[in-house]
Amino acid sequence: MKIKALNCLEQLHISQHLADTHCHIDRYANDLAEVEKLAIKSLDAGVKEWWLMSVTDTSFINNITVINYLTKKTPQLITRLALGFDMELLIPGSELFNPSLFELSDLKVAAFVDWEYSRLTNLAKRSNLEVNLIGEIGLDYYRLKDLDAELIKHSQELQLILFSKQVEYAAKNNLPISIHSRSAEKESLKIISKFKKRYPKLQAIFHSFTESKLVHKVIVEKNYLGINGICSYKTAEALLLAIKKELPVNPKLADIYANNFLLETDSPFLIPSNVSRKSLTTENSNALNDPSSIKSILTYLEN
Repeated sequence: MKIKALNCLEQLHISQHLADTHCHIDRYANDLAEVEKLAIKSLDAGVKEWWLMSVTDTSFINNITVINYLTKKTPQLITRLALGFDMELLIPGSELFNPSLFELSDLKVAAFVDWEYSRLTNLAKRSNLEVNLIGEIGLDYYRLKDLDAELIKHSQELQLILFSKQVEYAAKNNLPISIHSRSAEKESLKIISKFKKRYPKLQAIFHSFTESKLVHKVIVEKNYLGINGICSYKTAEALLLAIKKELPVNPKLADIYANNFLLETDSPFLIPSNVSRKSLTTENSNALNDPSSIKSILTYLEN
């Protein structure tokens, strides 16, 4: 009998080490020397694993470049390749907005996912890499608030198709999902619940989740919740309290994983408030978060 390989989330439960389960390192594909510096900094901080999110085909290809480089330079760092098409592709006015995709019918958006997933997984295989998880995908209705009613309706319809199609792929292939959900938390949970009836082992991670009133629902429905620098902000005190209610007092890393929480940075965004800007890389005078900040996020949960 063939033994099914464990996916990256199942392996993390066994290894029990610090991991950044949601970061955007693809932006450094043209500065691989900087990638190596960040990898060494991460390892020095005890963060041994990165999950590299993709939001477009370009970011996926850039992640392949980054992983191939790090495999040679810092083989002790575990890198996980994520494949995903972000909902912002279907939000007019977004930096990622794709007008051509927005003009397609529901069926053609679904066909787009099939075509691109086949093309990109084959591209990864040519670099001897596998897709380890699906992300970043999801629903974002917050960014639609300033659009007219017709555009909002069309965007929401296509976002649902794009999201559902990618969730289905993940479920069929035993891959965890990293989900962005803003002003659409209940809708996202409903879709995941629907798929879990067909695929009970589906593993959904709600990345950068900020809806404190729904934290318990996410966990009790056996999903995962990604905790990042937001939990260190004064504006997120209710969120931190809701998270701590689901954990034992003074939890250790093993407790956090056992209770379906994961740590993430969303690098280069969401710098934790206890991280010195002077310790970070800068771009146009702006500090950039990096995976080494995972240790700082953990301190907010342990105390």
